Amino acid sequence: MTIGQRIAELRRQNNLSQEALGEALGVTRQSISKWESDGALPEIEKLVAMSRLFGVSVGALLGVEEETPAEGTEPGKTRQESELSEAQLRMVEEIAARYTDALREETLRQEQARREDAQKAAEKKKPGKKAILAGAFCVGLLLYGIISLFSRLERLDNNYTNLSHSINNVTDSVNRQISGIAYQVENILNEQNALTADFGTSVAEVNAKEMTVSFDVYAVPKTYEAGMTVEFLAESDSGETHSAEGIEGANARFSGRITCPLTENSVITVSAAFMRGGVRETQVLDSYDYIYQNVLPEISVTSFMLGRDAVPGVPFSLARENVFVHSWGPEKLWNFVPEVPRVARVRVGFFVNGALAAWAEPDDGNPQPITGVDADGNATSVAMPAMGEEDLLFTFPECEVALQDGDFFCVAAVVEDQFGHERVVTDGVYQITGTGEESARVDGYNAETEIAWKY
Repeated sequence: MTIGQRIAELRRQNNLSQEALGEALGVTRQSISKWESDGALPEIEKLVAMSRLFGVSVGALLGVEEETPAEGTEPGKTRQESELSEAQLRMVEEIAARYTDALREETLRQEQARREDAQKAAEKKKPGKKAILAGAFCVGLLLYGIISLFSRLERLDNNYTNLSHSINNVTDSVNRQISGIAYQVENILNEQNALTADFGTSVAEVNAKEMTVSFDVYAVPKTYEAGMTVEFLAESDSGETHSAEGIEGANARFSGRITCPLTENSVITVSAAFMRGGVRETQVLDSYDYIYQNVLPEISVTSFMLGRDAVPGVPFSLARENVFVHSWGPEKLWNFVPEVPRVARVRVGFFVNGALAAWAEPDDGNPQPITGVDADGNATSVAMPAMGEEDLLFTFPECEVALQDGDFFCVAAVVEDQFGHERVVTDGVYQITGTGEESARVDGYNAETEIAWKY
């Protein structure tokens, strides 16, 4: 019989519940339950208390001696009603020592077992040679799979690229065929709907001084009727139209010369209007959009101040900022231009919303009058040097310009040719965004035609 079983039997013999025994010993019912189930051993003082409570010796309680009444104890009395003899106390101390030694040995044995179990578990975790070889084989297999996958992906990418090129080639070929067919169809339709059997246009003369262009035009009607007339028209994209009467010649050929103004960025469309039997029919003959640009010299303006941000309400300083202007060409492209325009004078200024804020000074090593803003806030102007095919340097005086939300501002060169014609060339237009943020360049903004310049 175990100690726990003896404690449970003695408790029942004394008609005590686990709660009652726990109260008598000063422990919980759970402690009594652990003792009786051999889940734990009671302390020495609790063994002595139970021996007195149950009227048995500690040795009997521990199962090391017979359960007999102690000497000097009357039958029927409990150990609580008598005191332990000196011999019994020595025996209790001996039992306690044996109990303590046994408990210590059990603890050491459990600790040793725990250490052995941990060592065995650690040895099991150490990979053996077979495990290492197996792992190395798996890693090699994985690397081979990855290399094979990348190789296949590369081949697929090459195949895709080749396929894409083939598709693009087929698409280009189909588009060319479609374009060719469309062009042929358009030509057939134009021929069917054309009013002319033959026609031609050419630039006859460009007068750079008067800024006009003349076209020589002829047209042969597909259906000729006696008494019919032809009027030749030259229309700019602004809607302005100039006309000239066609003069009938041999073989029903009508010819004439049209003269119209030459304006910047203007596309001129040349047409022929046929009038017969009270009916007016018009056919477009040709269009020109390169004449003005190819007559004037090229101008470039380069400044560095607009690389700085402008903030609304904060004065924008122009002090000692440099601007470079370069001119080249034009070569005499056509014999019909009697005198090619050249740059005679250049002025550089800072403009806000198209209005001049300050002129820059020419910096060519020669003394020049100081320019800028006068006492009334008006910009002042100075004579500029003659310009050849070389860089010119301009410098702004020490002045500040106030900019507000939404303002457009730029550095621009006012270029004048020998005939007195002027054009404005900018270094890009910037705008303060209107949100209180810093300035930003305005892309796609044609400042030369979209700004009403005031200077």
